[in-house]
Amino acid sequence: MVTQLLSPFATGCFPWDEDARLRALDSYGILDTPREADFDDVAALAAATFGTPIAVVNLIAEGRQWFKAEIGIGARELPLDVSICAHAFLESRLMVVPDTTEDPRFACNPLVAVDGGLRFYAGVLLRTVDGLPLGTLCVLDTVPRPDGITALQRMTLEVLGRQIMTQLELRRMLMQRQADEKELRESETRARLALDAAELGAWEAVPGTGVLYGDARARELLGHAETAEMPFDAFLAHVHPDDSAAFAGAVATALADGGDNRLDIEYRVRPTNGSGHRWLRSRAQVLKAPGERRRLVGTVRDISAEKAAEEHRRLLNNELQHRVRNTLGVVQGIVSQSLRAVATPAEASAAISSRLITLAHAHDLLTQTSWVAAPIAAIIEGAVLVHLADSARVSIAGPPIELKARAALALSMALHELFTNAVKYGALSNDVGTVAIDWAITPGSSPGVELTWREQGGPPVVPPTRTGFGTRLTGSSLAGDLGGTGVTEYAPAGVRWSLSTTIAAICELDGA
Repeated sequence: MVTQLLSPFATGCFPWDEDARLRALDSYGILDTPREADFDDVAALAAATFGTPIAVVNLIAEGRQWFKAEIGIGARELPLDVSICAHAFLESRLMVVPDTTEDPRFACNPLVAVDGGLRFYAGVLLRTVDGLPLGTLCVLDTVPRPDGITALQRMTLEVLGRQIMTQLELRRMLMQRQADEKELRESETRARLALDAAELGAWEAVPGTGVLYGDARARELLGHAETAEMPFDAFLAHVHPDDSAAFAGAVATALADGGDNRLDIEYRVRPTNGSGHRWLRSRAQVLKAPGERRRLVGTVRDISAEKAAEEHRRLLNNELQHRVRNTLGVVQGIVSQSLRAVATPAEASAAISSRLITLAHAHDLLTQTSWVAAPIAAIIEGAVLVHLADSARVSIAGPPIELKARAALALSMALHELFTNAVKYGALSNDVGTVAIDWAITPGSSPGVELTWREQGGPPVVPPTRTGFGTRLTGSSLAGDLGGTGVTEYAPAGVRWSLSTTIAAICELDGA
């Protein structure tokens, strides 16, 4: 009985790093690819040179042997346990088996033991430059060849084996190049997306040439959209006269020896249409690769919105100071007028507190819109909540209107006085009286606003015998802030107060 010697793939004992070998094989991207003429030609030449019916370009993968090219097999892969080539991995270069039936490694192999089985084998190992075995180029015959192979056949097999490895290395180089090109394209795409997301333009300049090169965004911002090349003088012509000298000086400083070779400057340019100007920020770094001229490579960004925001913040600070002074004036007026109309300190405290609460509520609403505007409905609802627990006794109706800050404050104070009188003496002094507040926009070349307060269900109305702070506040005092005078009617069925003004006087209009 002949004992079959096992291959390293059967024993799992490898004189190499098997994981590294499999990674190397995968790096060629060759497994399970379609047939290719270059490899088929090698197999055909090997079969013709040796006069064998079988020739194979064989690669040993995990658990299988796979044929990139084959003649006489009729299959693209076979299991490793019947592989003769697997034993060639233990050879230094070439393995020749004149008669497989006389070799204890193969005598019991099913591919050998059958009638008409494989009797002759010659194969050259396919190795990486690091010496890792990948597979073989082999020829097989069904009859033994006791004399083995000739020197010419040996050389031919080795040369063809090297050609296969050359093909594989070229294939890997091509794959790597394609991967690098893909990564470059993706990197450029990511860079472009990043530039677009940041609204940046990219540019570069080679000192001494007098020319800037920019992408479409940079050319648009710098005022030269026609071609990628921009003469530096033409670009400077677009820079605001007050900034051109500073820009040229910043470039000279960035290019000077011994500095940090960086450019970071804000400046104004005139758009190509000649209207207004825009603010730009250019940042760049001087780069110099071996054998190349220095380049100034950088980005440009439109910062006009930021500059506008800075100016807006400055104006807001000035406006805030103005409003603080005005608010202090209003508070002083409230305190002064309240003290004149009361008899005791307690009454003064109550009157001042309620009026300041109303003023504070209006301030809260205006703060939510940065003191730009406040909805008229919110102003009225806030006044209701300050004076009534049961808001169902007050009906509110009217279209949306955004009040200017001064109009919102004035209306809040007027409503406070109306609610205070209604709670003390009018429709809200009992359990059944109601108040209806409505407003409407009247059409015309100068649209108006009609606002009405109507009380019903209260005690009989008695006109006041004197003119107090509340009466003045709901009357002529409104002219400056609401653009109209409030008119109060003391009808027996209930107080009616109306205000006629214009949209332009009280509303925050777009673009105003």
